[in-house]
Amino acid sequence: MLKSKASWAPGQDVNSSWKARQQKPSNRPQNKPKRTFIPIEVLKQSCEGYEQNAFIQNLLTTIDFPFESRDIENVIAMYRLGTVQYGYPSGATTFPFIDVNNKVRAIQVKQFDEKNHTTGTNFIHSIIQKYHVRNNLQNFVVGATRNLDKCRIQHGRPKRIGFNSLA
Repeated sequence: MLKSKASWAPGQDVNSSWKARQQKPSNRPQNKPKRTFIPIEVLKQSCEGYEQNAFIQNLLTTIDFPFESRDIENVIAMYRLGTVQYGYPSGATTFPFIDVNNKVRAIQVKQFDEKNHTTGTNFIHSIIQKYHVRNNLQNFVVGATRNLDKCRIQHGRPKRIGFNSLA
């Protein structure tokens, strides 16, 4: 039978030598940053160009048992799927993350091959940030997704920032 060195015996005062550990100071910021959202206009601009969307076209034509077009249209509407029409992820599918308040938290961009296997995954804010860094544009603040449409308009680049132009 094993005995512990610091065992408790009946009649012994439980709180006699025990002290709570002091918590270490946290490296976390005291104030949470303000939540930002992607403007609904950014989501709306991806709601076209389905004829070049590889994922949707594969569901309609390429797979062994293609889906009916009305069923695909219902899924697109239900999940607000979209298409990237410009830039290196052209033809990719957009999957928005929408919260219970109908705010767009993020838009995931996925590229698919002819068998609908994922070949690339990214997020729209990351694509826009890379565009700004690559083109040495100074107005983009990392994480400030609420300013995405302002950045695009300020730089006057109507259809070349990696996603569809604003309507």
